[in-house]
Amino acid sequence: MKSGFEHILKENEKILWSGQPDLQAIKQTRYTGGGLINKIIIVGFIAAFVWVMSRDGATWTTGPAMNWIWLAVAASTLWVIYKRKYLDRKELMQWTGSLAYVISDKRILILRGGAIDHAADLGSVQQCQLKPRKGSSGFSDLIWEKRAIEVRASGGNIRYVSPLEREQAETGFKALADATSVKKILDDWVKQQQLVIQNQDSDSVSHSQTTTGADSDDSTISKFEQFVSPCYGFSIGFPASWEISSRYRKLAFGKTGIEREAKWSTPGSKPEWNVIRGQNEINTLVEVQVQKIAAFNTLESLMGSSRLAMALGEGEIIDHEASISINGIPGFYVTRQAGTGSILPAQVKEIASYWCVRKYVLHDGEYQYYIEAMWPADHQGQQDICRAIIATLKPC
Repeated sequence: MKSGFEHILKENEKILWSGQPDLQAIKQTRYTGGGLINKIIIVGFIAAFVWVMSRDGATWTTGPAMNWIWLAVAASTLWVIYKRKYLDRKELMQWTGSLAYVISDKRILILRGGAIDHAADLGSVQQCQLKPRKGSSGFSDLIWEKRAIEVRASGGNIRYVSPLEREQAETGFKALADATSVKKILDDWVKQQQLVIQNQDSDSVSHSQTTTGADSDDSTISKFEQFVSPCYGFSIGFPASWEISSRYRKLAFGKTGIEREAKWSTPGSKPEWNVIRGQNEINTLVEVQVQKIAAFNTLESLMGSSRLAMALGEGEIIDHEASISINGIPGFYVTRQAGTGSILPAQVKEIASYWCVRKYVLHDGEYQYYIEAMWPADHQGQQDICRAIIATLKPC
């Protein structure tokens, strides 16, 4: 039997569970906050209009001109009620009706209109929480990312926040009747992915010993070791068997784009670092650089920057994602395939003739995160190892 999701599946990928949000549960949900003052004003206008129109002898409030004014106020009030009670709800239901959820043996996906709208990373799914829906008894959400909503308008007053905006602020599986059983599937998926990554890293080390003759004290992966940058407030984990180095890099922004950087050292020897690199025996590499940015720089401006697009490297683009989030930090990435004669160092030629280079740009409003992951194209397990490392990146 066909599931209807074959067009989004990768080779040998199997669906473990699929579902959709319950539209009736969405419709019954109570959305509170953000509009109390507006509701009081609307009710006040209606009450005042009824009282004025029913009075006798008050010509200054019931003359022809004032009647038109009160009618305009009443029409505006009724329009606001119609928009919020009908149009906003209709927009929410249309958006919800286009969603579908898929858990496969490889990915966690949210589809919109049949296309992939969000692919969750391992680090986010590990933080998944089960939340009952207000007003929809028996239905719950599984949420792994949440974006803060700015409820104050430019004038400082509390603004109206539509139901759609509230729903879009939280990423996950919404309005599920079987949320508890789906949560168990997600938990099992996380455990399975962690086991796969451990086995793949173990295999890659063994492969390196066989093909390069390199000696290693570790033939299996150890637990991730966490490294914290006290000056730049972020942490990331690497397998204990990887070689780790760090340094401080200052970017002199301007037309020349000159970089000022210190020499590589171990993270513990010099605490003032904002660049950290991990590398294993077959030269799979993950490097993270964090820079404090000017207030006027936004993620949208970065995505439209031609300079940044050029900085993303050379080679054929084989994968890209325009909207991702790693532990709550939004951004995007581009993956390219490059030959050893282009942008890659000479020492990787003996491992593989083609390498995948994925560059992330993340932006949290205060800091910008540049991440580069590089792995041999014919060692697909190395991609999952890189993803697992990047999933541990967190502000602290």
